[in-house]
Amino acid sequence: MICLCRLGGVRAHKADGDADIKYIVEQIVIDVFLVHCTPEWPAALPMLLRLITALHSKAGMHCADNAVRQIAVDLLGFIASQLCYEARRADLDMPAVEEILQEAGMSPNGRTPTYLEQSQHLLCSLHFTLVLCM
Repeated sequence: MICLCRLGGVRAHKADGDADIKYIVEQIVIDVFLVHCTPEWPAALPMLLRLITALHSKAGMHCADNAVRQIAVDLLGFIASQLCYEARRADLDMPAVEEILQEAGMSPNGRTPTYLEQSQHLLCSLHFTLVLCM
């Protein structure tokens, strides 16, 4: 989140510095999405939530510099598109997962929450977190 505090100063040093920092943060987001389901990286989703909160703070969308606000909007849009992609991909895989769970006898009452329900819960908690941070 320290890199967000430096966004305003980047433009003073290098004309395309904002594109560089945006690219770096996008790559971090991609890396987080690649490892968020692995048990080796339990902090991946909290890191993503913290980044979203930081982008929605005075260092991001509420900054006086228009370029910083534009980068924050672009990054939040990128994160939203990645979340939609993950939700769609998981929704397509859910029938196979439910079948495996039913065969293993692990689904309570023969029903597991759909990924759509889980993602709606995550988005609601994210919205609640953002509202609290305002």
